[in-house]
Amino acid sequence: MTTNTTWHRVGALADLPVGDAVRVETPDGEVAVFHTETGIRAIANRCTHGDAELREGYLDGETVECPAHFGTFCLRTGEALAYPAIEPVATWQIQVDDGQIYLGGRTSGGSD
Repeated sequence: MTTNTTWHRVGALADLPVGDAVRVETPDGEVAVFHTETGIRAIANRCTHGDAELREGYLDGETVECPAHFGTFCLRTGEALAYPAIEPVATWQIQVDDGQIYLGGRTSGGSD
């Protein structure tokens, strides 16, 4: 794992099937950890438009659609891709090591 970063164990990769997401509490707020077809991604769990939990949204490739008002976010960058969401969400470092998922620090500012 990358040095100079504090890593927190999220859980076993085997316990998070492709297409699922879990919520993780951090000192910086709630984080949604998604298992996509291309890997593990981590973004702020709360939509910047309506405060809905993004982990409960519709996952489509590398994007998630908010379950409340259908704003869409890029899981790689946090960018808001579809109205009514216009503010990005924060993203976090994520690594898989020996079958375990680890959450690191923020990689983009975005909103919590």
